[in-house]
Amino acid sequence: MKEIKQQPKITDLILTEFVNSLKEGEMKVGEILDSERDLAKQLNVSRSSLREAFSILEFLGVISSDGNRKIVQKDYNSIKSLLMLINKDEIKKENIIYDYITFRKLIEFNNIKYACINKTNEDLKILWDLYDQIMKSDADYPDIDYKFHMTIAKSTHNVFFELVLEFLIGLIGEIRSPLIKYPGRLENIRKEYFEIISGIEQSDYERSEKAMGDHLFFIEATLKAFDEFKNMGQK
Repeated sequence: MKEIKQQPKITDLILTEFVNSLKEGEMKVGEILDSERDLAKQLNVSRSSLREAFSILEFLGVISSDGNRKIVQKDYNSIKSLLMLINKDEIKKENIIYDYITFRKLIEFNNIKYACINKTNEDLKILWDLYDQIMKSDADYPDIDYKFHMTIAKSTHNVFFELVLEFLIGLIGEIRSPLIKYPGRLENIRKEYFEIISGIEQSDYERSEKAMGDHLFFIEATLKAFDEFKNMGQK
């Protein structure tokens, strides 16, 4: 595996290097990876970035853990269908992006359901604090939106729900920012946040689900509008 020079999206580069090593046969099923410290030094990346990449690979079943050891479980041919989850360019292809949105809705609705059941007073405090931040914010707030969705996932108190959502948000990170800045969107976001949090606080799943549906529908509708505009320009 070649050294990676420091640049944005280090985790993506680690994943790409891992996949390339499998493709070239430099890494094989059953192989025990070098220690985290040695790999981080070899790739010239931080151990936190390496751990993040390992978390994704473990979630996909590409590697497994045995104590402190990481073991390769799949070869390149076995993970071809998973590459679209590692390669963000694939997930942005037209047909896949709408599949993504459909799956994202399923996960978000599930998170709301279990947040209504398992939330704590501390979870609600964090959500209302984020609501206060969005009320004071201008149109540039991608970090608040990320924390909002992840806090709902954490409120389920199920680590797998949290892990899946974090992975999904990471896949579409580059698209989220321009959508969030869409003119007039902020006011609707504030209303949706209020309804979602209020529903979770009152264990009213239907109220929160409707508001989350409205929240996610904007992404789908805007992407469709972008597609139509792009197609008109090609005619």
